Amino acid sequence: MFHEASKYYQLYYHYDIPEGGEPGEVVNSLYNPVIRNDKDALGQVLKILASNTYYLVCRRLESTGNATRDNVDEVMQNVRVEILKMAFRGFPEYVGEDNFYPYLIGVVENCVKRFRQGAGRVSRREGKDWEDGLLQEEGIAASEAEEAKNPEAVIIQEERKALEGEILGQYIEALQETGLPPYQVLTYCYAILIPQLFKKSQDAEFLSLVDGISGRRSQPPNSHYNKEKHCLEGEITRDSVILIKWAMDAMYGQKVFQLDGEFQDLYNRERLAGAAFRWGQGYRANLEKDCSGVPIRQVIITEAFQKNAIKNWPARVAQSLLAETGRRMAAKKDWAGKAVKAVEEMLR
Repeated sequence: MFHEASKYYQLYYHYDIPEGGEPGEVVNSLYNPVIRNDKDALGQVLKILASNTYYLVCRRLESTGNATRDNVDEVMQNVRVEILKMAFRGFPEYVGEDNFYPYLIGVVENCVKRFRQGAGRVSRREGKDWEDGLLQEEGIAASEAEEAKNPEAVIIQEERKALEGEILGQYIEALQETGLPPYQVLTYCYAILIPQLFKKSQDAEFLSLVDGISGRRSQPPNSHYNKEKHCLEGEITRDSVILIKWAMDAMYGQKVFQLDGEFQDLYNRERLAGAAFRWGQGYRANLEKDCSGVPIRQVIITEAFQKNAIKNWPARVAQSLLAETGRRMAAKKDWAGKAVKAVEEMLR
């Protein structure tokens, strides 16, 4: 064991639960506030977890002769980053109030395992940068971000947010003006953008609207907002490949012109970019064309096309929109290279 471990732990990791109690019970009780993006609850969970797993990490690393202070710090940093990512994107569906703490302990064990295997390691600086980005974007324990105390860092952070806002605005503009077939664009909107809106929303009315379109078939919704638990449930929390099923059910039985009106209304209720969304002239012109003798505006996507024929559309449309975003940003050469990467990260 490395020298002065106890003193170092007391200084940097020890945390007394304010009202006492068993750590696991307290963390489990904070599950619902955490998934509702309560920054104070998440901050407390992170402190309790670090305080109660520090020596666990020490012991795991000591068994392989790696228990140096820097290595333990790196694993603890990786744990923090992993949990922040999950809080930002959504925890797995099987995680709930009863098993929240055991699940987080499992995250710690996995981070130790990856470190010992030399795979999936996050450098301390890279991890800190990732964490600071999430802290600022989600408002999670922002007072804990050391850089926020530095006026220059605050200016840089504001510039970064402005940059991302402009890039995302360009992306949405490219979507508005797209010349792609409307049924491709709508499949992308339902498989990628609506889930992003759903994940970030805390608006009960918006969530109830999405709940209503999830599972239009005569079956229970495969994804929905649980009004009692105030949390996201179902396949909408997963990756875009699985979301095709959600998108297919959401589009089921609806004509193209109905879907584009529905998407426009949903987007304007919970926007990714600041400006209101209106379909552009290119899209509207394509809406008047025919597809196999049927006006495109009257096409029912899930009747006219098989799942295998459209499963790759979201990825294809996304690449087209990203390329168009890069082209729009090309005049600003210092930004052009960042545009595609920034949008990809924001829409994951």
